[in-house]
Amino acid sequence: MKWSVKRNWIVALVLTTTVLLAACGDYSGEGNASGESVNNTGENDANNNAGQNNDNNEPAAEANPDAKVIKFASTAAAGQPLSVGIDYFGELVEEKTGGSVVVENYTDGVLGGDMEMMDGLRAGTLEAASISTGPISSLSSRFAVFDLPFLFESDDVAFDVLDGPVGEGLLEDLEEIDMVGLGYWDNGFRYLTNNVREVTSVEDVEGLDIRLMEVPLHLDAWEQLGANPTPMAFTELFSALESGVVDGQEGTYPNMRYNQFHEVQEYFTDTGHIYSPTVLLISKSFWDDLTDEEQAALQEASDEARDYQRELAKEDNIESHEIMAEYMTMTELTPEARQGFVDALSPIYEQYRDEIGPDLIDEVLEAVAN
Repeated sequence: MKWSVKRNWIVALVLTTTVLLAACGDYSGEGNASGESVNNTGENDANNNAGQNNDNNEPAAEANPDAKVIKFASTAAAGQPLSVGIDYFGELVEEKTGGSVVVENYTDGVLGGDMEMMDGLRAGTLEAASISTGPISSLSSRFAVFDLPFLFESDDVAFDVLDGPVGEGLLEDLEEIDMVGLGYWDNGFRYLTNNVREVTSVEDVEGLDIRLMEVPLHLDAWEQLGANPTPMAFTELFSALESGVVDGQEGTYPNMRYNQFHEVQEYFTDTGHIYSPTVLLISKSFWDDLTDEEQAALQEASDEARDYQRELAKEDNIESHEIMAEYMTMTELTPEARQGFVDALSPIYEQYRDEIGPDLIDEVLEAVAN
């Protein structure tokens, strides 16, 4: 496979990163190509609250020193729908447990990228995290089913499948890798942006250097489209786009908007090639220490916060599109052009059929059809 990485730039990046880490000695996480971290440019007002949303974290824990504290990590920006949803989850948890459990919301990847967060959950050093299904599939391959291209036609179809027997069954698999899944929250569909040319058909993707998460299915999909897939730490993506190290990226509305990618990208195409749910994960060791009543309260809180967050995300996506349209050429694919992408990516289903499980793929396709 030709997953393209520009070696000279990586050497410079390593040197630069070393200097930055030395200057920020309290930062222990390393950038990794699967972590979708946000707010790297310092231009978003939400940056004022980056790291930990302190409005009701430490005071809540201090008010009840005997409370069980959930450090909830994500790579979402403070103010992004996912982060706001986590804040609401924390309020519900404290209310439903009578203060016996409190939540601290750590945003912007300050506790690490997706792989670091999963390591922490499994080791019991982190209590909760929100991580998309792509990185989870590195530990539980069946989760890659949700990253199959053009699987869902809309977020409502995705919600029906995720909240139904198929999604619930996959959440049960997580206990085998020392995590508990409380549900699927919304991160939206993934779209293509670039600085080279307007993409109106699959042929226009040929030769573009596109930054991707280090998720094999994603890398293989873009290679299938003729791009040069470039795995890269999300924390370095803004500068890479700005300097031309990569031509473009693919991601969700919130990740693009809250990182100001629209300021350094010229062309947006509404590919919607993958729907990207995120999973609310709890450390199994922490979960097992909760009472039955506390476990039930957390599940209820997750369900309520999930519905709230999904509504926020729908509104935010519309607003994000309008904001980015002021900066970029926004291209809507014709039905024929979209079908060209669908046809080009159809071999991915067969390529990953054995790894994901043929029965699971068939079950998901049947659920989507119904």
